[in-house]
Amino acid sequence: MLKMFAKILRALNGDSRPAELALAAVFAWWMGMTPGFTLSHLVLLALVLVLRCNLSLFLVLWPVIKILYLLVAPGLEWLGLWLLSQPALHGFWEAWYNTWPGRWMAINDPRQTAALAMNLMLSVPLFFLANWLIVRYRNVVLRHVQKWRVSQWFKATRLWRIYETLGGGS
Repeated sequence: MLKMFAKILRALNGDSRPAELALAAVFAWWMGMTPGFTLSHLVLLALVLVLRCNLSLFLVLWPVIKILYLLVAPGLEWLGLWLLSQPALHGFWEAWYNTWPGRWMAINDPRQTAALAMNLMLSVPLFFLANWLIVRYRNVVLRHVQKWRVSQWFKATRLWRIYETLGGGS
């Protein structure tokens, strides 16, 4: 648990742009909030590797968000059943399921349908929220902590110099 927290702090305190970290958070959200392992997971993994986002933050947040998914899964299943049973959407779901991406994404599963709907609705707001939180953290919290005498003392130690040579600190 402490290693996970240290990796998050290293990513937040590092040189990565806030948008790269926010994008990693959004991809981790998609991976964590989508049940099973389907075509959408493969596409997301390819995007994570191709686009410029912080891979370590993505790998740390993914299991954390997957645990959150387990807590909200019953509600997502209810939402998916509701979406799939809407008469106005029957033609849409049938047409989509009859395509190979629709079958590979298991769109007839209520949890998959609800996760897709939720992820599509929340991706852009989540990106901007994460970006704002990261900028706020760096401008307020990090600067405040750096002024503490304990952190100034720690940066003067040999342990900090070793940490910096191993690629940490900024």
